[in-house]
Amino acid sequence: MTAIRGFTLIELLIVAAILAITTITVVPSMSNLISDNRLSSVTADFVDALQLAKSESIARLTRVNVCKMNPTNNNICIGTGGWEQGWIIYADVNDSGTLNTPGDQIIMTREHLRSVDPKITIRGTAEITSLVAFRPTGSTNLTALAHVIICDTRGFSKAKGILVTLSGNASVLEAATTGKTHCTNLSL
Repeated sequence: MTAIRGFTLIELLIVAAILAITTITVVPSMSNLISDNRLSSVTADFVDALQLAKSESIARLTRVNVCKMNPTNNNICIGTGGWEQGWIIYADVNDSGTLNTPGDQIIMTREHLRSVDPKITIRGTAEITSLVAFRPTGSTNLTALAHVIICDTRGFSKAKGILVTLSGNASVLEAATTGKTHCTNLSL
């Protein structure tokens, strides 16, 4: 008859200690990875919106605008709040600079980012606070380079930046390389 051998108390304590150490080191890394992916995803969504507006303005031979969405009415642009409220891309057929039906056509909307992460903020510099217009040539209405900063609760050190040029190009960069130092007040 063979003896049934189990684990000793010391062996179990060693395994528990190894699991505890592994958990302590892995969980924060996974949390940061998830937050990094969320920021990257939102940044890519905003760049994609700008690129779509540019290509649509060229294809339609009309002005196409990207504006901040009113969080209580998805068909109205608003000048207050942040871009995390969502955005609307629309063909500004009458070139009024405002979304007004029936002439203007909504191309795409991106609703509030609360479902992605309620702590994400998206702020633009003075040139891009509430609207970016793309002309039929693909150029923008901007008079200077504009930056958009995308942050979460981890602050500016982990933030993403977007550079928008007068020619309508948008590129992603680290927020620190934008010359800005804050997530909310971009005039500093």
